[in-house]
Amino acid sequence: MTNSQLSLDLPIVVSRAADDFLVSTSNRAAVKLIDAWPDWTGNMAILVGPKASGKSHLAAIWRERSKARALLPETPAKQAIDGDGHILVDDADRWNRAEDLLHIVNAVREAGRTLLLTGVEAPGNWPVAALPDLKSRLVAAQSAAIEDPDEALLSAALAKNFADRQIQLDDRVIDYLLPRMPRTFAAAREIAKRMDRLSLAEGRRITVPLARKALENFT
Repeated sequence: MTNSQLSLDLPIVVSRAADDFLVSTSNRAAVKLIDAWPDWTGNMAILVGPKASGKSHLAAIWRERSKARALLPETPAKQAIDGDGHILVDDADRWNRAEDLLHIVNAVREAGRTLLLTGVEAPGNWPVAALPDLKSRLVAAQSAAIEDPDEALLSAALAKNFADRQIQLDDRVIDYLLPRMPRTFAAAREIAKRMDRLSLAEGRRITVPLARKALENFT
């Protein structure tokens, strides 16, 4: 097996533990929303934010606390409504069955349970918001947004993405990356993936020269 093949086969262990969630000004409102459960305004709450911003991590923390069931976009409405307990719909903006999601929203409210939805954009822009009755409920729901990270959180996000790959990152590498990379969570995840694969493929340690190479043609 070549080094390049090995780099594709290594498992990535992503921690979703509450203690591993990185809190900063960019996500404090979202953390407060999760911490406010079960005293939400109404039965539904919505988390929005860019890809890789920690929405799924926060949702997993809430799911553990509430013992909620997680639904997928392809989950049939009847299966979703049947059963007890709270409900999590991660990536709710990927749903395209507006009537089904409306049934779920109504069923949760009628049963006195709670529902957490996550998505990249504001809920009024989701495909399912084309259904007026559903859009009105989504827009009226208590919500919180995760913004792009500040420098402190971006530094921590880089460190965590490497830690998920069992790599302890030298501070000099982080100091090199921060002023040269896009200030997004998705960039932190992609750079960690690139540098990990380069390190394995070339048999090199994670260093500033490797970081320089990983940033080539990175936008």
